Amino acid sequence: MNLRNNKNQIELVLSVIFFMAIGFVWYLIFSNKKEDTTISQIPVNIDEYIGTISSNVDGQNVYTSNKYNFQFIYPEEWRVGDNHLGYGTFQIFNYKESEATETSVFQKGRNKVEIAITSNNTVDTSPEYPEMNRITKEIMVNGQPATRFEIEMTGGGKILSYKILIPTISNKYVSMSIYGDSSNFHILDEIVKSLIWIHQ
Repeated sequence: MNLRNNKNQIELVLSVIFFMAIGFVWYLIFSNKKEDTTISQIPVNIDEYIGTISSNVDGQNVYTSNKYNFQFIYPEEWRVGDNHLGYGTFQIFNYKESEATETSVFQKGRNKVEIAITSNNTVDTSPEYPEMNRITKEIMVNGQPATRFEIEMTGGGKILSYKILIPTISNKYVSMSIYGDSSNFHILDEIVKSLIWIHQ
């Protein structure tokens, strides 16, 4: 009789443990789904990523990012493309959009500057754009550690890029790159030299 009672008790305990485990798994699944739904329903305020463009006393264009607390000067004749730094990028061009085609976009004299926020302080390589040569220099930009990359592609194209540590945000970098006619790469050097940190 005792053996039969023990067997029944063991079966009962095992059944309770089994149903508790199933309940716990269902709870995890349901709570994850609920959490995912809540996150995906949070609206993104894209306006907070839009930088302010103004003119200084010398008539130069000044870009200000209040979200990432910096500003810089860029040439007044350059036009703005994307202006959602952090949600997208900030882009400027020295040619008209109507002049841009796949084959002519980087003809002599044409350039694009693209600025992004990244957690990576290097320029990644890509098999689609094989490199022939890369020169990397550790520098300081307005008191912040930075890396300057001069990259020459196998096809002859060149890229100049900077990764600058943002002082107000941990492990985030301002990534600034220029593409196109390398005789105009000094423009990016000038933009970087003009960079200042605000609201520190």
